[in-house]
Amino acid sequence: MSEQYTIGSLFSGIGGIEVGFEKQGFKTLWFIEKDDYAQRVLRKNFPGTTIHDDITKINFCELPRVDVLTGGFP
Repeated sequence: MSEQYTIGSLFSGIGGIEVGFEKQGFKTLWFIEKDDYAQRVLRKNFPGTTIHDDITKINFCELPRVDVLTGGFP
């Protein structure tokens, strides 16, 4: 992949979907995940990537634009 595509992640969990995308050259710009344990795992595996904890308080117009939007479901 010559161009690096970007990801925004909703209900991210521990970031399994994003790990797969990053192995293919994508870059995750932000996560939205409220679970404390999952946030700790995300911080460890994606250092420096922004993590938001409450999707109901997000103004999506203020988030960096991404090429791919991922989402995990319980």
